[in-house]
Amino acid sequence: MGAISKVSVEKGKSFYDFIDKYCLEKILGGHSNNRAFHRLCSLLRKMDVKTAVVERLRADRPEVTEECAALKARIAPTMKFRVFKFTFVRKPLSKLKELANFRDDDFLASVIFVNFTDERGGWRSYVFQAILIRPRVMRSRELLLPLLNNYLHIQKDFECSVGISPDMQRKFVLRGSFFCQQNQFTSVCAHASLLMTINNMSIPTFGIVSAEFINQIVKIDHRSTRLDPTGDRSGLSRDEVLDVLKACGLSIKHLDVLKNPNEEYDEFVYKYLESKCPVLLAFTTDLTQQAMGRHVVPVLGHTLNSDMWRPEAEEYLHPVHRLNYKASSSWIDHFIIHDDNFGMYFCLPVGALKRITLPKYDPTFRVCDVIAVVPPSVTTPAWEAEYASVVVTKDFIRQGAALGSLDLWTERLAVYPRSMVVRTFLVQKTDYLASLDGTDFAGNVFAPADKLVLTQDLPDRFWLSEITLPDLYCANKNKIIDFFYGCNHSVLKNYNDVFKRWIQIRFPFVVSKQTASGTPTMTRLGVESHYPLLRLVNEDDMEW
Repeated sequence: MGAISKVSVEKGKSFYDFIDKYCLEKILGGHSNNRAFHRLCSLLRKMDVKTAVVERLRADRPEVTEECAALKARIAPTMKFRVFKFTFVRKPLSKLKELANFRDDDFLASVIFVNFTDERGGWRSYVFQAILIRPRVMRSRELLLPLLNNYLHIQKDFECSVGISPDMQRKFVLRGSFFCQQNQFTSVCAHASLLMTINNMSIPTFGIVSAEFINQIVKIDHRSTRLDPTGDRSGLSRDEVLDVLKACGLSIKHLDVLKNPNEEYDEFVYKYLESKCPVLLAFTTDLTQQAMGRHVVPVLGHTLNSDMWRPEAEEYLHPVHRLNYKASSSWIDHFIIHDDNFGMYFCLPVGALKRITLPKYDPTFRVCDVIAVVPPSVTTPAWEAEYASVVVTKDFIRQGAALGSLDLWTERLAVYPRSMVVRTFLVQKTDYLASLDGTDFAGNVFAPADKLVLTQDLPDRFWLSEITLPDLYCANKNKIIDFFYGCNHSVLKNYNDVFKRWIQIRFPFVVSKQTASGTPTMTRLGVESHYPLLRLVNEDDMEW
């Protein structure tokens, strides 16, 4: 294990001084100006970190053996390493053995930092692996609260450990996300983004995968191939990124934005992100006469501003959509990303990567590819489900209006002068069933018989579109209609086929179900008014 050091950040002592004077001078030898490490420390300061436990690891430790061997093969067998593990705690610590009595939620982050000598003998540093809890702010001495309007969809539980003595480890669980950096010799940004995507998923057949796992798939041999901007390969191609995901048994939905410049990349990202599907976002960074520079980052979540002006004000100029509806992504102002160059949990403004000019006129700093990782059974794209929800539901509303059989809220939806709002995402049957325990605006609940009717014909996973009014969406966080659509259909060749592919529609008062004969069934329900939007499991501390 090596030496274990304890540094306590006491009240009145600057955490910045701890990083600047202790870590950089004593641990990292003054050679590191790593932005990601400073970003990590900035987030920890917000969470009122009190203690850092620092462990010196040998290069033959299981966590880093493969990485160090790859660097030796690429640079030189005689190169030097200095590897450290940082464990950050939000309580003061006087003796290491006190860690045995700490709760898991007292731990904030676990970070492995690798220092190595390059071909010229100079020192380089990078974050090899970091687990950081979802960012929170200290509201009182004991209370850490999530950031307001920040919705982190891609996170999971990670098993971590910290040394109490050379022979004793304190194991703990951090609920957060995985972060890492490229080392520029055996890995580049595509490696880091793939690792941050794969390792933040719960894949039973994989543990924490490494950059060398990726290099084996794409056949990079460090003894014969130089992986750097001036070497044999400057990075991974788009096809290689897709190959790595497929080699992990993952299914993908890919949008080539440069070939489809009219596609709104944020709408594509948001639907899959709300479905808890990791998303890789690639964008251009510069342009030369020879090649276009690209960077890739994983998208983990989003921020939402229900007071945003633009979604409403767009109607000054033109209808926002030819079908006269607004996607719920209209209220997204940032995507939460990891950028291996700068750090974790950054907010990327949606508009920062949008360009009005065509790519051939302005090719820089715009989205080029979006890759969503979806469950293997999902073949139906999100756009089809949302399109179907609008056209099929409007057809039902027209028929109901003609017969004079609309309930109060569906009638308001029909005559409302502004665009309706549609939120589309993948839902599991168990999650939808759990959402039926609430009450509508009038205090009504779903009876057991209602719940049975609503769920008995549903597949295990499906697309759900929640349809509502802007005021109900932004203020009440409520919906009027649930539209259910299959997620494993073949490619849509005729747009009218969406009238055959829907599963059921829940209006206030009634649920309509698809039948083989083409004549929908109607069943009365006990709920009569608008109803809360669905919140997925582990999002009970979020507003959504």
